[in-house]
Amino acid sequence: MNFRSNCKTPVSRKTALLKWVASLLPHQPAAGFPSSEGTGQHSSPCNSLENHRFFLVLKFCNRLFKNLILLVTGALCLTGCQKYYISVCQQWVDARYLASTHVNTPDPRQENPPIGQMLSMDWRVPQELLAKKPRIELSLIFWDYTEDKKSYPIDKRMGWATYKLLNEEYDRTGGILTYKAEIVTEDGKVYREWKHQLWVNLIKIEKEED
Repeated sequence: MNFRSNCKTPVSRKTALLKWVASLLPHQPAAGFPSSEGTGQHSSPCNSLENHRFFLVLKFCNRLFKNLILLVTGALCLTGCQKYYISVCQQWVDARYLASTHVNTPDPRQENPPIGQMLSMDWRVPQELLAKKPRIELSLIFWDYTEDKKSYPIDKRMGWATYKLLNEEYDRTGGILTYKAEIVTEDGKVYREWKHQLWVNLIKIEKEED
């Protein structure tokens, strides 16, 4: 990129770079710089232009730095919210769940493989929470609209646990309809929770007696 100057002196690389950056900015009066009028001093057009655009470059860099700080702060806040969590993953269980299916090894369970569903729960909590004896309360609603609850103690900051609904119990209930997992402390406060997208509290209607 070529830069032209009305001055007789050659334009330095620094001056040329500042002019190019300043050309990207909207032109506005450079507040805070004294005018050469009435001072009795002669200021060349080249020096005035350089000072004006240098001021704009400094102002642009200042705004860019502030926006960068806000962006980094916001990113840290968002990641901090996900630092501690509980997560649940649902998986179907059948013959493909057996390791022997993938490595072609003899396995008597292949004649009658398990059928059902499995929930895998993993968590991460702060060290100080362990003093409150937290636990995972897993609430389940099945397709036959029956309910069940399971409890899993948390004795370390990170870990995982599984719940399996297999074979006869799976056939009897029809499978898992929806679920909710909560990390609950000994005083009953919920620290974190994970809800299935179809989770609702089941409303029971008692039959009226004749």
